Amino acid sequence: PIMATGCFDQDVTDRVAIQNPRLYSSGRLGLDLNTARICQALFSAVGHSLVIWLISWMAYPSMELLGVSDYYSWGTAVYTCLVLDMNYRVAFLNYTHNRYTIGTILASFVCYMLYLVVYPCTRLFADIFSPNMYMVPYQLVLAAPFWLCVFAVPAVLINIDMFLLLLNRQCDTRRRDLAELRVAVMKQASSVLATKTGRQGPYDLIMVPPEPGEEDDQEDTSSEDRGVDTSAFAQQKHRGLYFDGSHNCVRLCSFLAGLLLF
Repeated sequence: PIMATGCFDQDVTDRVAIQNPRLYSSGRLGLDLNTARICQALFSAVGHSLVIWLISWMAYPSMELLGVSDYYSWGTAVYTCLVLDMNYRVAFLNYTHNRYTIGTILASFVCYMLYLVVYPCTRLFADIFSPNMYMVPYQLVLAAPFWLCVFAVPAVLINIDMFLLLLNRQCDTRRRDLAELRVAVMKQASSVLATKTGRQGPYDLIMVPPEPGEEDDQEDTSSEDRGVDTSAFAQQKHRGLYFDGSHNCVRLCSFLAGLLLF
């Protein structure tokens, strides 16, 4: 899934980038790729792994009472939470979602479920590779503590990630300006959509690129003089959804998840 993010994610559209040259300073000054950012990503990964381990460890006594606390069952539960967290994290980090980014996340879940069905739940493959894994997924899906872990892991992590994201924006002027610029663009796109369809949708979930040919009529002709390639090859034009930490729906989900955990 992260490969689709690398191919299709956009902080802002090409037109917004051209209209706001200050955004290019992040590349020149190495603000997004430096030692501090790498350490921040590593600490985030360690924090996520600790949350997964802690929740799984707290569920272990209940799993032991149900007879699914062996090495293979508990390990499969932990790995399932890891796969779930990986896909959640990709969805959280990605800003411009389209059918490819969403499709790769769904494909990751589908492939993992097929793996759990074909390998551990098939006698032939289980006997060849690991007999102790036979029917482990079936036993897990019948255990309530496993489903509690599946819910609790993303619920806890989304609260932590939202808190750190909002805190980061308060401390980092550049990230705060970028977030405000994104919100302004989303509101503008929402008004354009309302003009075309007669319906006012939520500005934080809006299809971003215009129809093919529409942007060419309004494109800033000065972009060619500045040496910025705004062609379809250089700028992805797929329809998609904005996804940003400023979303009211994401904050609401985070709040509801916290209430349920409490």
